[in-house]
Amino acid sequence: MALSRHAQKILQSRMRRKMFPAPGTYTLIIKLEEDTDIEVGKKGIINFRAGYYSYTGSAMNNVEARIKYHRKESKKLTWHIDYLLQHAKITNVLVKKSPKKWECRINRWIGKLEKAESVPNFGSSDCKCETHLYWFKKNPVKYIRRMYSGERQSN
Repeated sequence: MALSRHAQKILQSRMRRKMFPAPGTYTLIIKLEEDTDIEVGKKGIINFRAGYYSYTGSAMNNVEARIKYHRKESKKLTWHIDYLLQHAKITNVLVKKSPKKWECRINRWIGKLEKAESVPNFGSSDCKCETHLYWFKKNPVKYIRRMYSGERQSN
């Protein structure tokens, strides 16, 4: 049975994505149900407040694989965010596919949101940013989505 032209295009697109993974920057929106003390590797114990967190990172080889990694239930704890994700749930993921590293710029925009509160020295050991993790009482996804679409408005 021959595939329709439309089905062939879809198949080719999926194969291309697997063969040529895209680099990019992403922001995870994470929900923590209750205040929790979490030991974060060498950083020690950090008190995380109930609410929402935004974590911005990049994967210059394959952003989709990195997001898939973050969503895994069981994994080796590699990055600071892995420790938080043992206790919290990813509710949204925003992605900017690009070979340009947008991580710090998007992170700075998020930090300027009116309700953003930084978690100092979290996920930013390889750059000059104060942090890559922000706490929000309410879900910030609609404001961060605007940043990803280029609007960059604060709440």
